[in-house]
Amino acid sequence: MSWCRLYQRYISKLQHLIQVSGVLYLKKNIRQIALQLPAMFGSTYLCESAFSEMKIIQSKYRNKVTDDHMSSCLRLALSGFVPSYEKYAEDVQCYASTSKVAP
Repeated sequence: MSWCRLYQRYISKLQHLIQVSGVLYLKKNIRQIALQLPAMFGSTYLCESAFSEMKIIQSKYRNKVTDDHMSSCLRLALSGFVPSYEKYAEDVQCYASTSKVAP
């Protein structure tokens, strides 16, 4: 069984426990974090691709990646955003050099 499926089973049991017990013994922050966990991955595909990308990013040659840097790298790797380089190139204003170029 993959890690993502175990994670989903854990989250569903946690949600059921929270709904049934009324969460009287959990503090407000813990309850909020527990309820936000299921929204982390919308499907097992996203979960598995995230761990695959994390494994690639944090290889044996880059084993000292900080959490902030890993988060940024994963966000770039998993997003479907494709920058419009042509638009950026059109917005750049070129300046001619005042010095003469030697032949």
